[in-house]
Parts: sequence; structure tokens; C-alpha cells
Amino acid sequence: MAKKPTAGKGGQGDSENGFHPFVADSDLSETIDFDRFLLPIEVTTSGSTDLRSLKLAEYGKLLQAIPIPVFFVDCTAAIVFANKAVEKYLEESLGDGITTFNALFPDPREAQIAAQALRDVFSDRKARQLEGLLEIAGIKLWGRVHLRSIRVKEKQLILALVEDLTAERKRLILNEKYRKLYNLLPIGIVEFALVQPVSTDMPLPEALTMIMEARAVEGNAEFARIRGLNGTEDLMGATLEEFLPYERDNRALFRTWINRKFAIASAETRSFRNNSSVRYLENILIGIVSNERLLGFWLATRDVTERQGLNEERLKAQKMESVGIMAGGIAHDFNNFLTVILGSISLVKMEAEPESRIYRLLSDAEQGAQRAKELTSQLLTFSKGGEPVKKVASFAPLIEEWVAFALRGSNVTYDFAIDSDLWLVEIDEGQVCQVINNIVINAAQAMREGGRLHVAANNVVVGSDSGVALDDGKYVRVSLHDTGPGIPQEHLHRVFDPYFTTKPHGTGLGLATSYSIIKGHSGTICVESQPKSGTTFHVYLPASEKCLEEGGLAEEVVLHGSGRVLIMDDVEMVRRTAYRLLRHMGYEVDTARDGDEAIEFCELAVAKGTPYDAVIVDLTVPGAPGAREVVGELRRIDPAARVLVSSGYATDPVMNRFQEFGFDGVVTKPYNAEQLHRVLSAVIAQRPR
Repeated sequence: MAKKPTAGKGGQGDSENGFHPFVADSDLSETIDFDRFLLPIEVTTSGSTDLRSLKLAEYGKLLQAIPIPVFFVDCTAAIVFANKAVEKYLEESLGDGITTFNALFPDPREAQIAAQALRDVFSDRKARQLEGLLEIAGIKLWGRVHLRSIRVKEKQLILALVEDLTAERKRLILNEKYRKLYNLLPIGIVEFALVQPVSTDMPLPEALTMIMEARAVEGNAEFARIRGLNGTEDLMGATLEEFLPYERDNRALFRTWINRKFAIASAETRSFRNNSSVRYLENILIGIVSNERLLGFWLATRDVTERQGLNEERLKAQKMESVGIMAGGIAHDFNNFLTVILGSISLVKMEAEPESRIYRLLSDAEQGAQRAKELTSQLLTFSKGGEPVKKVASFAPLIEEWVAFALRGSNVTYDFAIDSDLWLVEIDEGQVCQVINNIVINAAQAMREGGRLHVAANNVVVGSDSGVALDDGKYVRVSLHDTGPGIPQEHLHRVFDPYFTTKPHGTGLGLATSYSIIKGHSGTICVESQPKSGTTFHVYLPASEKCLEEGGLAEEVVLHGSGRVLIMDDVEMVRRTAYRLLRHMGYEVDTARDGDEAIEFCELAVAKGTPYDAVIVDLTVPGAPGAREVVGELRRIDPAARVLVSSGYATDPVMNRFQEFGFDGVVTKPYNAEQLHRVLSAVIAQRPR
């Protein structure tokens, strides 16, 4: 058995380039005595060897046939023989003026180490090896030099054989670089070996069986991490079936890959970890094919859960935008009809006796119309750009009130854990109440046999590492956890989709509406659920630095006014209803169909010296100027004019920030007599006299 190499005398230690001599085998201490009959070499009186006669010798012919460089070196370090393999590094055949052994080493320090190693071999006759950078006739290579003591007749020489390790060293360096890169890649990679090759024309069932039985032979750390394993050692020997079973989303991937004759194929699939959490993975199969046979393959995997989440958010937003456009149009038209209904009911009530039966019936009808108005408000939360009417609120008492009201009469108990110093929020109370009601009612319906709802509200600071799709800042988080059966994993990612429902008589708009409302408040809503462990909804709303507004007592409204009013609306029924209401309350009223006609009426009124005290203009008029287009012209005609904007379509910021757009007030459709008079009388009172 070969002994462990040890450092040679006089040349111990490595140079900066890794060049070092060492004893190759301590048993090789005998000098080789070349057979004089095989080597008829003439030795001159000076003791030198006749190189030409060596070339002609039988053994010399053998040395010439060796495909690696071979040298004979004498005790002065002169190279006295070199075979033909050396000549490939030279421009011409080797002559008598051969260089010295030390000259093979371009680095002076390494040349000294080589010279010492040569002397050591002459001295103790033990074989040695040198490995490092060599240079032969200007050509540099990484080589290993084997030194062995030999005797030619009575002359001791050193036999030096040079292995060119340049290609091997490059391969080793490349492999090392590949190995480092392989383990640093953000993509999981594992190589699989087949029990036997799979032909590209093999039937699908047979090919699948053999592919699924392939075993992992090598994988990187990222693959182990993605798969939730302890390390790469857990990959070794595992079958493909364990990582990519032939089921659900994976079937199309395998069929595509095999049909492409094992060319690259990829697909995104869902994977469940041991803790039942869902991960979205992009799997890529890459075949190693030769002569139309699959010899092995790689499976590359990338965790795209975060990207999938962003895509789902984008798709969800697109769905909400489409539904919002439709809902906004429906709500706009519906509010016009409700304006006619509520206005007409108000007119009849003003003619009826308050104690009469007809008055009570009209009041019920009015209440029903107001409830219909609430439904259109829910539809408008889908509208693109719809802005909630916010005010600063203390959230804690509202949460307690809403939850208690929603669970009244149910068999579900509840408890609260609310921070005593809960931050203020700026919200549309009606909309956010709708969100909490939707979540609480869903929880109660999930716990048909009874259960418990735990409601927590906390102050949280969201940062870049919080894992929540929100801007950094302060938020109030409301968490509602029920003890129901939980939401199935295959449904969890769709709970906020419009019209998605698992209830026999559900509409699928409750949580979709909630999602849209919270997004409209610059917050977010998310859900987590485990089978048999219940469901938790988290609602995030931005904290407000503003102070609470002080509320006043409501005053009794007297439905009587005076002044000249112009109503502009493109819907004749709305114009007629508003005209009747205002005339009944004592106003002088004119009506216009669009913005151009309204401008004409105003110009004529100013010219006569009877300008309007207030002008109510519809926000949008199909095919003609609306409120935004005419307000500037109305101001030019009469700088003292009080201009109000009216609409049942809350998708325009004009309705919530009317003063920024030059208006003095807002009349929101649908409205009754009291609501119209309250706004109008307040604005007319501000007109300069």
C-alpha cells in the first residue's frame, strides 16, 4: 500500500501557485538500471550520454512512443534527452542545445524548489513529484513532473515524465465554480437517474412509470429549502413521485414534456407542505437525451408563491374594475329612478295628514326606497375610483357595536381583546360596518351548531418585512377568528372573487364588496384558515393622526324656502320631480336639459337682472357638457352664483371634494324633499347680497 506523501528535503512547503515537491512512494528508492543490451549508448570520456545513440536504441524507441514529455536530466540539471512528445511544444526538432531542467519552471522560486527536488532524488534516490506551472518553449501548462533515479551504464540520471494537467485543472476549477454557483442559484435543481433509458417513442403509460421511478442523485440547497427538507442529503435516493406526483396540475406538464420528446417543459403547480400551507411552484423538466433515448433529467423548481399572490391581486383588481364599471352604471340609473320615487313620495306626504293611514303607507314606501338606496351604495363600492365619505372615528366602540348587532339572536358567543390605546381611523362608517357585518355573518353561518368568535384589535406598524401588501406605516388591525370547520385550501384563494360562493343561496358579493371597501380605504383584508381549526380574517386600516370631530344636535327642518333655482339634469323624470319639490317649498324654478342650455338660461337671467340664487347641475350628461365642464362658465357669467353638483354616481372625486372643483355644495341622488331643502337653503344663505 502506498504511504501518505510527505514533503521532500529542501523543498518543503507550497509556493503561492500551489507548486510543491513530495515523495510519491517511499518504496521507490531503487535506481533503475537500463539494460546495456537494449541501450547501446556510447559514453564519452567526459561522462556525457550520446543522445543520438539513445534515440536509436530499442528502449529509446519506446520512450519516443510515449505520448507525454519525457526527459533525462544529469547531475548538472542539464536535459540530455527529450522524446518527440516535447517537440509539439517546439517550433523545430530538439537538438543538442537542450535547456536545463530548472528552465522548465518560469517562477524563480519554483525553479529553486525544482532544483532542490532534483538534488534530493540524486541523493536519496527516492521518487518525487512536482506539480505546478511549467513552461516548455514559451508554452505554459499546468503539469505534474515525476522524478525517478535511473542508471545508464555507469551514469546516474534522472528520468522526468511530465503529465499535462491543464485540461484537468481547468475542469476541476470549472467544476468548483459550477458547484458554488449551483448552490447559490435562487432556483432549486435536482438531477434524476433512470433505472434504464426511456425511448422517445415509448407509450405514455410505460414512460411515466419509468420516469416516476427515477431517483435523485444530486440536488442543491435551494431545492431542499423549497421542499421543506432539512438538507440536500434528504434528497438523495428520493423518487420523482415524491416531489412531482402525477396528479392535478402536474399531468399536463408530464404529457407536454413527453410529447416534446423530453425537450424543456414547464408549468406552475400548487404544493402542500407538511404544515398544510400552500406554495405555488414553477417546475421545469429538462431531459438528457442521446440517440432518441432519455438517459436522465433535471427538475428545476422555483418558488413563485409571492409572484402568484401579486398576480392574483392584479387579477382580482381587474375583476373588481370590470364589475365596478357595470355596477356604477347600474347604480347611476337606479339612483335616478329612486330620486323620482323618493321625491314623489315626499310630495304626496306633504299633502297628506300626518295621522292618516295613507301617510303611514307612504312612510313605509319611503323607508323601503331608502333601503334600496343602501343597496345602490353597496353596488357603488365596486365602482372604479369610488371614494368613501370618511370621517375620523374611534374604532373600538364601533367594532363592539357592530359585532354585537350582527350576532344578536344567534347561538354564537363572542369576546373582545382590543388595545386600550387603539389608534383613531378615518373611515366611512357605513362601508366599514358593512365589512365587519359580512365577516361576522359568514362566521356565524360557518358555526351552525354554535361556536365562538374572538375579535381582536391592535395597533401595528407595517414595514417591508411584515409580509403584508401595504405601504409602510401605522395601521389598526382587526382580527376575527371563528371556531368553525375552516375554509378548504382549494377555495381559500378565491374567497374575495366576485360571485364566488359555496352557499346554496349566496350571491358571492359579500366578501368581494368587503375587499373593495377596504382597498378604497388604503388598507387590505386577508384570510388564513386551517381545516378543523377555524378561519381568521385580518382587516388593516391606516391609523389617522387627525382629531375626532365634534358632532352637533340635529335641528328640525322647515320645508319652506325662497329664491330662484335652476335645475340641470338630462333625465326628464328627475327634472320634473325636482321642479315639483322646489315649487312646493316656495322656490322659483327653471329646468335645463344639459350644460349648454343651463348656460343660456343663466346668461338670459343675468341680462334681465334676475340671476339665479342657486344652480344645481348634473355631474354627467351623455353627449353633452356636464357639471365639471360648465362650472367655470357659470362663474364667469355670474361670479356670485352658488353652484351645486348632483349625481348618483359616486365614482368621481368631485362628489367628495366638490370645493376643489369650484362647487359650493353637493346634492346626492337619490334625495327626498328634506335632504334637498337642507342643502339648498344652506348654500343660498351664503350668496352675497
